[in-house]
Amino acid sequence: MDKIVSKLIFLNTNIPTADFLVYWHKPGQSLDNLESLGALRQRIQYPTVVKPYFSGSSLGVSVVREEPQLLEALKKALSLQNKIILENYIEGRELTVGILEDEPLSVVEIIPKKGYYDFTAKYSDGMTEFIVPAKLENTVYSKVQEIALRAHKALGCRHFSRVDIRLNKDNEIFVLEVNSIPGLTSHSLLPLSASACGINFDRLILTMTQLALNGYKATKEVAKS
Repeated sequence: MDKIVSKLIFLNTNIPTADFLVYWHKPGQSLDNLESLGALRQRIQYPTVVKPYFSGSSLGVSVVREEPQLLEALKKALSLQNKIILENYIEGRELTVGILEDEPLSVVEIIPKKGYYDFTAKYSDGMTEFIVPAKLENTVYSKVQEIALRAHKALGCRHFSRVDIRLNKDNEIFVLEVNSIPGLTSHSLLPLSASACGINFDRLILTMTQLALNGYKATKEVAKS
């Protein structure tokens, strides 16, 4: 859940990720104008993604393409937390890869009907098109799966997760984050990724439950020994 720690781990394990800055808003600090950002303002590259450092479902997230939009985006993110990330926006395709039994599932391409894949696009019918498996060159497809699995393992995840990725026009891959507790609703992407591999929803849930139980039993055995 901690996007800052995750990004640092990605950097330390050579997992490609977008460049980013961290902004910590101290209690009582004024944020009435852009001048109050000081030197940070000069380091921001546009477009940039502003988001809370510890959140999900795209809550508090904004894509800022010009500086006049920055202040409102900061206030939106800071309404949830006092520490935020400003991440370089990667123009290109949005992908996600489900992980199950520590192996990559099908790559899904996410195409919002408008704007970006925000909270509304995620949880409203008809707002987003999903292509699964994503139409990528075979070598690119395999590389996306490989890097997704590396990100999953780098963060110490086990059994299952979902890895969000951007692919630029040069087919360069950038890991955005790993969802360690991915959604399991009718709109969620892990079930979609699994379904493309022939794993229906019931089997997915049973597999996840069995993996967790086996892990729990193994932990108890280690504790006893």
